[in-house]
This record gives sequence, structure tokens and C-alpha cells, in this order.
Amino acid sequence: MNVSFFVHGNPQTAGSRSFYGFTKSGKAIMAPANKQQKSWQELVRIEAQLALPLAWKFPIAGPVTLATLWVLPRPKNHYRTGKYCGTLRKDAPSICAVKPDEDKLQRALRDALTKIVWQDDAQVVCCFSCKSYVLVEDGCESMPGVHVRVSQYRLIDGEYVDFALDGWQQP
Repeated sequence: MNVSFFVHGNPQTAGSRSFYGFTKSGKAIMAPANKQQKSWQELVRIEAQLALPLAWKFPIAGPVTLATLWVLPRPKNHYRTGKYCGTLRKDAPSICAVKPDEDKLQRALRDALTKIVWQDDAQVVCCFSCKSYVLVEDGCESMPGVHVRVSQYRLIDGEYVDFALDGWQQP
């Protein structure tokens, strides 16, 4: 089984936690450092549930491959100013080699898909991931977000076979 979907929005990270003190019993009070993490994960859950077939009843139980293409908003310094305001600079990169960290983006996504697409994110045995900036053509930007494809391994003659990238093309 394969599930593909796009989550529109500004991708958020997970993993860092902030310390807010101790309870009366001495237990540490911790919360996600990224205040937008929960709303992003809710968007991911909604899009995943909409992409699942109607007959879908349970999360995948076996190994899966996860393929993601992160499309991130461009910083202001990628654009020209003055008369050519809004036009992309010639030296603006197409790939994102700065923050947010890809592994923290993955963490937020994987946690959001747990109990919906798979039972536990430990089932991800193979992962393809790429970060890029939105495309800009004729002054119009593509949408930021993440393209997701989850492929279940199939058991054939006692061996797991991965059909992860069959028919998947980068948008």
C-alpha cells in the first residue's frame, strides 16, 4: 500500500524542549520549544487521513519507506529590491542547506503520522528526504509545505520487497 499527500503550510520542527521549572513533587516541567509544532502536526494528520483510502481501518503494521520533499519559504534576502522588487536574485540557491534541520522536520512529521499511517515511527526502515525552497516563476511562488509518500513493504516468498518509488515523481 502506498499513501501520497501534500501538506500545505510552513513546515515546523520537533525535538527541542524548553524547561519551565519543577512541580511540587520535583518532576521537571517541559514543553515543546516550537510553539507552532502542534498546529503543524495537526495539519499533517488531517492531510494524511484525507489521503488514506476509505477502506483503511488500521495503521500499517510492517516496515515502510518514507519519501519527503520539503518545500520551504525563501528568506527575504533571496529577492531583489527596488525596481525589481519580488524578483528572485540570480545567486539565490534552489536547495536549502541551512536551518531548519531536516531531522527535526522529519521528527515532527513522523510523530504526527504515528497511529494514523503506521503504528510506530520505528517502522520507517528507509527514508528519502530533500529540502528545497519554493520555486519562483514569473513573480509567482509555489506553495511551501511537504510532499509525503509512505510505501509499505510487501512480503513475497518470505522476503520483504520495497516498491517505494514505483511511479513517484518529484513534483
